[in-house]
Amino acid sequence: MEKYDSCSRPLFNTRTSRKWMEADSQARKLESQDGLDRIVLIDDDEYRIFTLEECYKVFSYYEDEHAEEIHIEKAFYDAQEGLPIYAFFDLILSVKGGCSDYFVRAYTMLMSKDFFMIDVEPFMDKEIRMKLRYKLPPCSDLLYLTHYLKEHWEKFERPFVWD
Repeated sequence: MEKYDSCSRPLFNTRTSRKWMEADSQARKLESQDGLDRIVLIDDDEYRIFTLEECYKVFSYYEDEHAEEIHIEKAFYDAQEGLPIYAFFDLILSVKGGCSDYFVRAYTMLMSKDFFMIDVEPFMDKEIRMKLRYKLPPCSDLLYLTHYLKEHWEKFERPFVWD
């Protein structure tokens, strides 16, 4: 499965699973030992614990995109634990693109079992879609939708909805 198939994978894993509780417990234990903040992300059904410094190293260059420390730091402290690694980088790119305020709504929409980009595109503003086609490199549905929600709000001063 490719990174761009965000509609076919859940964005967050359940926090009631044994694996989640073990990873979260381990992260909190490490934090209490060394005082470094940590985030728990999921990678191929396994949880990984990252410090901010590790995030700088791992996510500065990811999928041929560059992110600065300030973008990584904001995403690190704003992200919901259990976010898949590919979606965490989309959050970093959303911060970089100035649209991170729309990230939560975008992932909530994508998590909906009734949401498919191919079905929703006809309801999107054509001018905004064309603008994003030239502005963004090939990206995930999540990053595209995050940018679209921002552009839609700025143009129409109301949230994007589809029926």
